Amino acid sequence: MARFTTTQILLLLLMVQMPWAQADHLNTTPIIAGGSQMLHHLGSQAHKHNEIFNEAVIILDAMKSSPSCNRVAATRLVESCQSFGGKHTDDAQADEHEALDSIRSMYAARLAICELDGAGASVPAPCLPITVSPPATPKFRFSFVKKSQVLDSGSDLLPKEVIGNCLKALESRPQWWTSYSNNRQNAMVICQATRFEMEREELLDLHRAIVETSSKLHQGLQEALYNSALETSQHHTFLEEVRQLQMRLVEEIEGSASVTQSALHKLLRQVQAGLDRISTSNFDGTRAYNLQEIKHTAESAHSIQETLLEMQGEAISRSQELARLHKEDTLAYRNVASLIQSSLQSIVDKDVARLSQRMMTFDASLEWLNSRLVLILEQENKMTQSYNRANDLQQAQQSQAKALAAQSRKQEEIRYKTQISQALLDKVTTTTANLHSMMDEATVKFKRTPGLHSGGISTWTLCLLLFILIGVQNAKMAVALFFLIFGEQVLCG
Repeated sequence: MARFTTTQILLLLLMVQMPWAQADHLNTTPIIAGGSQMLHHLGSQAHKHNEIFNEAVIILDAMKSSPSCNRVAATRLVESCQSFGGKHTDDAQADEHEALDSIRSMYAARLAICELDGAGASVPAPCLPITVSPPATPKFRFSFVKKSQVLDSGSDLLPKEVIGNCLKALESRPQWWTSYSNNRQNAMVICQATRFEMEREELLDLHRAIVETSSKLHQGLQEALYNSALETSQHHTFLEEVRQLQMRLVEEIEGSASVTQSALHKLLRQVQAGLDRISTSNFDGTRAYNLQEIKHTAESAHSIQETLLEMQGEAISRSQELARLHKEDTLAYRNVASLIQSSLQSIVDKDVARLSQRMMTFDASLEWLNSRLVLILEQENKMTQSYNRANDLQQAQQSQAKALAAQSRKQEEIRYKTQISQALLDKVTTTTANLHSMMDEATVKFKRTPGLHSGGISTWTLCLLLFILIGVQNAKMAVALFFLIFGEQVLCG
């Protein structure tokens, strides 16, 4: 469906009413001036909506750390406010406002009761029916963009008497009533922010209706223009035919007059010739006959003259009748043109002005919605960036954890190998000490044995023989013993 702005519709009407363009300009100037004021007013309203929405988000974020009683009460407030909406009559709308007022009062009373319960004070008896009972599977959402599942619309609509009795009980103490008043103000902010989405849907429905109305209005204007142009063309054709008929009648009257004059001249000439003939002929014998002929001729001429006069009178009456019909058609055309002008003027004064105001309201609402969507997209981009940074940090931590695990395994292997080496070294040290003691004993025995000294066998020879014997039994033990003995000799030397 084609969309027409207010400016296009006004230009179309100005093109239709070219003879009254100046008057239309004077009529549309106040509308345009009022439209600028309306845009300024709606811009301030959109800014006010943003403030209310942000305030509601702050209030709900503050409730995240509140007890479950407060969160359940806020959840039911949001769901109850979302359960009302749609197209209503004036009476139904009044009932809806009254129900929303009762819901806000009940929410404020519930939060006051939650504060009493949290402080360990006893709940007044009239307020027991309003006490919040947490659901079996609580789910709390602080979102206004998507609609949550709505509770039963009548679950929070208690009788007015019950709410009134509870409010009277809270009014008995100043602290309770102060808590109730503050919570009611917060309830108004939350409920108003919750209903922004439904109000936007109603504005969209209104825009659809405005577009359909503008399309029908455009179609009606096109039909009126077409019919007016068709009637104007037919009227011009009729006037042209009347003018041609008048010209033909004038030509016929002029032709008839010329024919009559020629006939009269001819008749007079014939009469004169007859008189001449009568005067020259036997006047006495034929006088009576000629006089009668003359009389007959004169009577014929008189009858012809009367006939011509009648024809001229009929032509004149016919011309007068055509002139009268032309005058009536002209008056009828002027009446039709005046009626069309008044209809179009009424459309300009009423329908187009109202349509202009609605379009301005919708444009301002769309601007506010666009700003909210831009803000939501920015928040989503920030959340995406935060998620990416958190994901990168998690991957870095995982890689560090893997490196630490690998390093721990390597340290465990080194510690295990070190323990094995230490055990082997302890074993070698013990064995070396045993061998060293054995060698000392052998040396002492060798020194005490006189036969070995006389044989010419030196101490180093015996050590070499012992080392060879140990090397045959255990090569590693021999190498360790060699380095141990050699190292002691070097250190001692």
